[in-house]
Amino acid sequence: MAVTDIAALDQIPVPRFQSLPVYPFNLLKQGITGYAVIGFIVDTHGDVRDPWVVKATHEEFANSAWNCVSKWKFKPGLRAGRKVNTRMAVPIVFNLEEPAAAPSTAKEVQPSSAPPDSH
Repeated sequence: MAVTDIAALDQIPVPRFQSLPVYPFNLLKQGITGYAVIGFIVDTHGDVRDPWVVKATHEEFANSAWNCVSKWKFKPGLRAGRKVNTRMAVPIVFNLEEPAAAPSTAKEVQPSSAPPDSH
């Protein structure tokens, strides 16, 4: 499957559905904050494919963010008027003020490195 970096698109993928991350109970109970960055491919149908953890402060945040992002749906990215598979990454922040904070918007999505082994 050919994949295009977000910087090469005429129109970036637009979120249609974004589930909220679940704050891991054990970390919430301990007052621990952190984040996870999830890389993924948005395919030509707008589905998330092959999500991977780019980095995370805690494994529990990585797992929660991975589960959340894997359910997202997008309007696919366009290049030269055609739908293309797009490599993306998004940060998911877990903080105590907003334990179920809304996911980052498309404006915050940045290109990422190629995925390592699958999650």
